Amino acid sequence: MIYLFSFWVGFAWLAYLLSVTGVFLSWIFGAYLFFGICALLLFLFVRKGWRLLFLDRELLLFCVLAFSFVIVLSLFVTPTVFTGRDEGSLSTAAILLSQNGSLVSNGPVVESFFSFYGSGKALNFPGFFYNDSGGLVPQFPIPYIAWLGVFFSLFGIFGFTLANAVFFFLFLVSFFLLGRALLPCRISAWLGVLFVVSSFSFSWFFGFTLSENFALFLVWVSILSLILFARNGYRSYYWLFLFSSGLLVFARIEGIALFVFGLGVLFFISKKASFFLRNPFVYLILPLLILVFLFAFTFETAIPFYKTIIKAFLGIGVSYSTFENSTPTEHFLIPFLDRLVIFFNYGLLFFFITGFFGVWLAFLQRKKSFLLLIPFIVLLPFLIYLIDPQISSDHPWVLRRYVFALLPLFIFYATYFVCNLFSRVRIFSIALSIVLVLSALPSTVYFFTFSEHATLLDQTELLSQRFSSSDVILIDKYVSGDSFSMISGPMHSFFDRQAVYIFNPEDLLRVPFDRFSSVYLIVPRNRQDVYVSNDSSWHVVDSFDVTTNIIDDADQSSAQFFFLPRFKMVKTENVILKREF
Repeated sequence: MIYLFSFWVGFAWLAYLLSVTGVFLSWIFGAYLFFGICALLLFLFVRKGWRLLFLDRELLLFCVLAFSFVIVLSLFVTPTVFTGRDEGSLSTAAILLSQNGSLVSNGPVVESFFSFYGSGKALNFPGFFYNDSGGLVPQFPIPYIAWLGVFFSLFGIFGFTLANAVFFFLFLVSFFLLGRALLPCRISAWLGVLFVVSSFSFSWFFGFTLSENFALFLVWVSILSLILFARNGYRSYYWLFLFSSGLLVFARIEGIALFVFGLGVLFFISKKASFFLRNPFVYLILPLLILVFLFAFTFETAIPFYKTIIKAFLGIGVSYSTFENSTPTEHFLIPFLDRLVIFFNYGLLFFFITGFFGVWLAFLQRKKSFLLLIPFIVLLPFLIYLIDPQISSDHPWVLRRYVFALLPLFIFYATYFVCNLFSRVRIFSIALSIVLVLSALPSTVYFFTFSEHATLLDQTELLSQRFSSSDVILIDKYVSGDSFSMISGPMHSFFDRQAVYIFNPEDLLRVPFDRFSSVYLIVPRNRQDVYVSNDSSWHVVDSFDVTTNIIDDADQSSAQFFFLPRFKMVKTENVILKREF
């Protein structure tokens, strides 16, 4: 499987490097897939011959089942292309990258707003910054944007689902192999994956274009390759660890910690430390120099991301807690207790509790097998998210902080604990496994077939057809009935209209729109006066109602036992106004 992992990690590296160099061309990726798959199959056949067909039937069976599960998940996915939160901005950036071949995008409406606001955060284009020349550059890490952009350029809107499906399938395989490598009994790996697929978070965030889906595979293939190298000493595992964790450095800020702690583990293991000493330049110094060079080379492109991260860590202009009026003693304790309630409601709390017992047991048996502690040691810095997730507390959104590292980590150690019990108290072990699965299933089943905004993209297309590419369309955030899912993003990127989110009524007078043939404003009927109450130049020319299904986030400011968000249909009556010059 190392060849399969290396193939896709290499593909992700190629997408990232071509995106930052401005030569993002779909035919290159098509050629990589075609010739790469042919070369991979030829290499395996030459190396293994016909024996390849009879190797590891258990793994083959698992791959078939995992592939089938991913296909079923994909059937209920609606691509998250609507802006307002991270997933929509990442999708928009990927579409623009695919269209322009570059991370910098421009256009008449972008230039109009830049001429007034200048460089800095592009408030009217969520998830973007203006560079000094007036182009839009993504705020978020580039590797996942490039990954999405590749699949969009090759497969269209379905490519977003396919992009997540590839890495989620590879994560399931790597997690299964990790279980087979470390856990005590043969069925352990199957049980661990059963815990994963029964857990709500994985199936839910699979449908979102969030970088956690990208990190999920990279984190666990890095840990797997690290452990296999520590056990077998094969250099191919070491290089896979470097390439996967090195890419994660640029994809997630947490990747730096995983990379450093992973190398630290290898240095701690004396036999592997000698591996570096035999040729330190090739195995350590040169890879580090390459990473430093890439960091310097991509620094200017990634400045918006670094600015956002620094502000988040310093707490500048960011407030993630819903308890801003709490006393100092409550500020930590109450949000933490609320997260425990959320974990309980989504069936995750028992995984965390059992996982803690598994870590404790692995620590007691560290002399017998130190390798069992490596996943916990490598992900030790990630535990800070149990104290402060640095994210808004509404759920299930808050769970994205745990889905790519901590939840799989504690599921792994929960499986280890259960399997150790099985050899001692078999009935209790089976009962505990049933409790873990049954506690997770209700929320998973509840959300499994739900797809938010399932028809909103079709409605957005119908609305886009009412305008020409020379019109500018100003769109209020409540037009869709959900301020976190604004239709201005896909209208601008996917349907090629000069659409933009507008929040400041004064922009109607200050921003120059003289280069457009017509100026339109789309707002909910009950918000019309917010924008044009004293301006007689605007006239209603049409109406457009939007009906969509959403998650009702009422009562989410305080966590409650046995509470999950409700689903409901909302209808928004909108008016289309045109400005007469």
